Amino acid sequence: MIDYRRRYLIFFVALGAVALHMHLAVAQAGPSDVHVSGKDFLAWVRENAIGLDTLDWRSADLNRLSVLDKLLDGKRIVYLAEPDHYVREKYDFQLIFIRYLFGRGWRQIGMEMGRADGTRIDRYLETGDITWLDRVASYGYRGDERANRKDIPEDLVPAKSDRDFVKNIHDEQYWFQKQLRSFNESLSPGEPRLHWFGYDADLRPGGAYVDAEKLVQPHEADPLARKILKRLVRPEDESRPEEIKRLRGLLVFLEHEEGPVRDMLGKADTVELRRALRCLADGLGFIEAGRKGPMSDDWHSAMGKREETMFRQMDDVLEDLPPNEKIILLGAFMHLSKNSDRLQFGAVDDPFASPMWPSIGDYLDKKLPGEVYSIWMLYDHGRHGVPMREDPIQDVHSDPYTVEYLLAKAGALFFLPFHTGDHRESYLAHMRNFRPNGGAGSGLLRTHTDAVFFVAETHEPGWQRPKGS
Repeated sequence: MIDYRRRYLIFFVALGAVALHMHLAVAQAGPSDVHVSGKDFLAWVRENAIGLDTLDWRSADLNRLSVLDKLLDGKRIVYLAEPDHYVREKYDFQLIFIRYLFGRGWRQIGMEMGRADGTRIDRYLETGDITWLDRVASYGYRGDERANRKDIPEDLVPAKSDRDFVKNIHDEQYWFQKQLRSFNESLSPGEPRLHWFGYDADLRPGGAYVDAEKLVQPHEADPLARKILKRLVRPEDESRPEEIKRLRGLLVFLEHEEGPVRDMLGKADTVELRRALRCLADGLGFIEAGRKGPMSDDWHSAMGKREETMFRQMDDVLEDLPPNEKIILLGAFMHLSKNSDRLQFGAVDDPFASPMWPSIGDYLDKKLPGEVYSIWMLYDHGRHGVPMREDPIQDVHSDPYTVEYLLAKAGALFFLPFHTGDHRESYLAHMRNFRPNGGAGSGLLRTHTDAVFFVAETHEPGWQRPKGS
C-alpha cells in the first residue's frame, strides 16, 4: 500500500529545503541580484554624477576630478576608451584626462594604431618636427606603400568618402598631437617627456618596412645584412599570402641566426627588428582574412587574431618599461573592456548578436590584477562620421532602449565613477544596451569599465569647436 502521507511529508520537506536554499542564495548574492528599475538607477546617477562646465581641456576644472586621486591609487594603466572613432568630442575627453594624469606623472600614451605610426608620432612629440606627422600612414601618408598593389584592398577603405571629410579627420589628428606636444613644451629641462606608442598591428605596412630596413642598412657591408635586406624586398608580382609567407620565413631565419644577427645589430636593434617584422606580418594576415567580409566567421576569427597581436605588443611595452612606469591607453571601448565576457555587438535581445573576442583590455586587467582603471566615454545623440558611406556624415538619434538615454536625463556633461556600493548601481550588473560607433552593443557595463565620461551630444569631424578651445 502506498503511504501518501509519507510522500507528502517528503515533498514538503524538499520544498522547504529548496525555499531555504533560494533564500540563502538571494541573501548571499548581494546587491547585484536585486532588481533595480531604470528610474532608481537614474536617481543614483543624479546623486553621483560629477558635472563639468566645459570640454575645453585647457580650462576644464580638474578639481572636479579629484575623486580620481583615491581611485587611481595603486593603478598602473588607465584606459581612456572612445565610443566612436569619428566624433570630435573624443579628443576633448582624452585631453582632459591626459592633462589630469600628466600632472600626476603619467608619461606613456599608447594608441590603437600600428607600431610604425606610433614611432613617427613619438618622434614628433619629442622634436616638434611636423614632418614626422606627415609620414604617419593612419594620418593619410601613402609614400611607403608598394607600387604594384594596394596594401589595404579598396573594398576595406573609405573610398566613397568625400575628400573634405577625410581631410577633416586628418586635421583633427594633427590638432590632437599638437595639443599633446604642448605638454612636452611646458616641461622644465630634465623633466621626463610624454611618449607615444602604437599597440596594434601595422595595417598599412609600408612604414614598418622602412623602419626594418633602416635598422639593417648601416651594416650592409656584412653578408648577413645583405641577406636580410634581400628578404625585405617586396617583389612586384607578390601576392599578400606570399608576402606573409616571406616575412614569416624571415622571422624563422632571424631566430636561426640569432647569435650572428645580435653580434651585428646589437641586442636592442635585433629585438626591434623581430618585433617590427612580427607586427608587420600580423597586420597583413589580418587584412587578408578581413577580405572575407565584416562580421563573418572568418572576420570574427581575424579580429580575434588581431587582438592577440595587441597582447604581444603590450607584453613588449611592459617588458621594456620600468615596473613603476604608468601608461594611458587610447582606443575603442570594445577593445578597452576590462571583461570581454558577455560583451557583444548587437542589442540584448538580438538573436544574431556577435560576441566580442577576448579584448586587450581584458588581457591586461588579468595580467596586472588591481592595476587597471577604465574610463569609457559614452554619448546619447548627435552626428558622427561613417567613412564607408557615400554621405559620411550621419545623424545618431537618441535611443530609449540604451543606457545613454538614461544618462542624458541626468545631464549634458559629467564624470560618473562606478563601484560606489549603492545597490541602485546594480542596474548596470545586468545586460544593457549601449552604442559603439553609433550602432548597437550590449553587455554588463559595470564589469567592462570602472567609470563613464558622458557627453550628451557629439559632432562630426570638422565641426568647429567654440572659439579659444
